[in-house]
Amino acid sequence: MIKCVVENYGAEVVDLKKVEDDFGKIKFCVKNGLKYDVLVVIGGISVGMFDFVKRVFESLGVKEIFHKGSWRPGKPLFFGDFNGKPVFGLPGNPVAAYIIANVFIKKCLNKMQNVSNELMWEMNKLTHGFTKKAEVTQFMQSIVNEGKVSILPGQGSHKIATLAKSNAICWLGQGVTEIKKGTLVKTMLSS
Repeated sequence: MIKCVVENYGAEVVDLKKVEDDFGKIKFCVKNGLKYDVLVVIGGISVGMFDFVKRVFESLGVKEIFHKGSWRPGKPLFFGDFNGKPVFGLPGNPVAAYIIANVFIKKCLNKMQNVSNELMWEMNKLTHGFTKKAEVTQFMQSIVNEGKVSILPGQGSHKIATLAKSNAICWLGQGVTEIKKGTLVKTMLSS
């Protein structure tokens, strides 16, 4: 799924390998992947006992720019630099990885290809009211149609069925809890 997303943004994908949660095997694959222009590792980036990716990045000299943020889904996103090359560690939940790829990796690839990011987001009217947590930015699976956006029920970083129904991501920023019907909100058509 992520391969298709980044190919849609003009990248040529080299699929390195799927490995189990083993430090040495992950390190071998990451070391090989660091020779490419961008490295994207999916899974193993959170704080569980078998989440080795961040430690592997550190052991290979990847400079951390940030790890984790105030957004959902995809909070454990890692972004780093290795000799001027972007390195991403995406969460393993499929919806989180998909949304992070559309929001963060797309912006990175656009910049690398001298494409403006200004056109990524557009404003559409919300078809219904929505309540969210004020302290986080939420990227919501949505449907955009004729200048209107509907946030789909069944949001969750593991809910592929909702993702399959959506054609857009709605960005609801921090500091807001109640969003009224008809409010203009940021949306982006997803790949």
